[in-house]
Amino acid sequence: MAPASTRISSIPPSGIRRLFELSQGIEGLISLGLGEPDFPTPGHVIEAYKDALDKGFTKYAPTMGIPELRQAISEKYGNEYGVDYDAKTQVIVTSGASEAIFASITSIVNAGDEVIIPDPGFLLYGPIVRIAGGKPVMLELKEKENFNVMADRLNELITNRTKVLVLNLPSNPTGTTMGKRGQQAIADIVNDRDIVVISDEVYEKLVYGKKHTNFASLGVEDKVVTVNSFSKTYSMTGMRLGYAIGPKEVISNVFKAHQFSVVCVNTATQKAGVAALTGPQDCVEEMRKEYGQRRDILTKGLNSLKGVSCIEPQGAFYCFANITETGLSAFDLSDGLLTDARVVGVPGTAFGENGGGYMRFAYSVPREKLHGAIERMEPFFGGL
Repeated sequence: MAPASTRISSIPPSGIRRLFELSQGIEGLISLGLGEPDFPTPGHVIEAYKDALDKGFTKYAPTMGIPELRQAISEKYGNEYGVDYDAKTQVIVTSGASEAIFASITSIVNAGDEVIIPDPGFLLYGPIVRIAGGKPVMLELKEKENFNVMADRLNELITNRTKVLVLNLPSNPTGTTMGKRGQQAIADIVNDRDIVVISDEVYEKLVYGKKHTNFASLGVEDKVVTVNSFSKTYSMTGMRLGYAIGPKEVISNVFKAHQFSVVCVNTATQKAGVAALTGPQDCVEEMRKEYGQRRDILTKGLNSLKGVSCIEPQGAFYCFANITETGLSAFDLSDGLLTDARVVGVPGTAFGENGGGYMRFAYSVPREKLHGAIERMEPFFGGL
C-alpha cells in the first residue's frame, strides 16, 4: 500500500469525537459535549425546504449559490453592519461554515505561510492550516484577560511570513467575545500589515449583554473574509449551510476550492436559507434568551463545585471551566466524569495547548439536564 499523506497522517483525531466513541453504550448519559442547538428548526424554514422539494429544486445549483440567497446575505450585512458586498462577486454559499473555513484557508495559504490562530480556539483551524501546507502560530489567550486577543501579543507574533489571522468571536470554546474597542485595536494592526483576516462569526446572534461587532465593519473590509453559518442561529446544523463574504479577489479563489470539492450546495437547503434570513426573526431571539437562562444555571452550578471556577460566558453556548485546583488533567477529569458521573465534558486540550487546565461544557441542552449534570458532578468533584 502506498504511504498516506504526511499532512493528513500527522493530524491527530478530534478529542471531541474520542469522547463520543467512549460514551457509546453508557445508559443515562448527560452530554454537555456537543455544540449543537437542541431547538427544532423554525417552522417557516422547514416549510420553505419542503416547498422547494415539491417544486423540483433537486438539481444542481450555481456554484456560488442561488442568486436570491446571495442577495439576502448581502442585504443582511448592509442592513445590520453597514458593510456593502456585491452579491455576485463577494458572496459564496458553502456547505456549512466548516467548508467556508477550509476553502478560505486553502485558497489563501501557501506552503510555509504562517497563520495566527487563537489558543484555545476552535479545533478545525490548525489541522486545515497544516493540510494547506502552512504553519499554525498559536496566539495565547489568558483567562485573566477574558480570553481576549490582545493587540500587543498579536503584534509580537506577526512576521514577514504571516499570511492570515484567524478570529472567532464569540469564541468556541471559551464563550467570550470582545467589544468594539478591543476589536478596533486589532483592526488597526491589520490595516498596517499585509495579512488577511478570516473572521469566524457563526455565533454572532448568541451574544449576552453586549452587541456583536462584525470585524470587517471596522474599516478593514478589504482584508477580511467573514465566515458565517445558519447552523447555530437557526438550528439548521444538519442542513449544512454556510457562507463566506469578502474581497472579490479572495472569494474568486475560494470559489475554485469550493468548485473542485463540493461543486455546489444542496439547492433546497439554499431555499430554506432564504426563508431563514428574510422570514420572522423572533425565533432567533427566543433561542438566545433561553440560552441566556441556561448559561446562568450552568455557570452558577460549575462555580459551586469543589475545585472548579468559571467566568461568565458572553456569547455562544459554552462554559470554559478552570479545573486546575482539582490537581487532575482535563483529559483524566473528562474520563472520570464520563465513567463515574455519566457526564460528558470536553477537555480543554482539544482546543489547543493553552486549553490545559480547562474543560468545555455546552449548555445547548434543556435546563433539567443542566441541573442533573451539576447534581451528578457535585459528589464526583467533592470526592476527588
